[in-house]
Amino acid sequence: MIPTRWCPPHFTPGVRTFLDRIFPDRWVGRVEPITWPQKFPDPTPLGFFLCVHMKCLIYETPVNTDEGHAARIVAVVGDIMENPDTVFRVH
Repeated sequence: MIPTRWCPPHFTPGVRTFLDRIFPDRWVGRVEPITWPQKFPDPTPLGFFLCVHMKCLIYETPVNTDEGHAARIVAVVGDIMENPDTVFRVH
């Protein structure tokens, strides 16, 4: 846990009260209402490559709707699963 002396303005009761009023039960903090995760693991080189590679493929073709974007993600994941050679070469 990060000591409060490192960033006290972000953790004062006034800030938490403001967040409770503006974003009831929806803000992420060190104590409440949603506890911040301890620490996410660093991505592996393969995971980092896969994320960037997928992003390039997803945004290669412009998409205008949320449904189109979701369909594009599904299509890219399907293509990668059917042709895993690129990922295997990185590993």
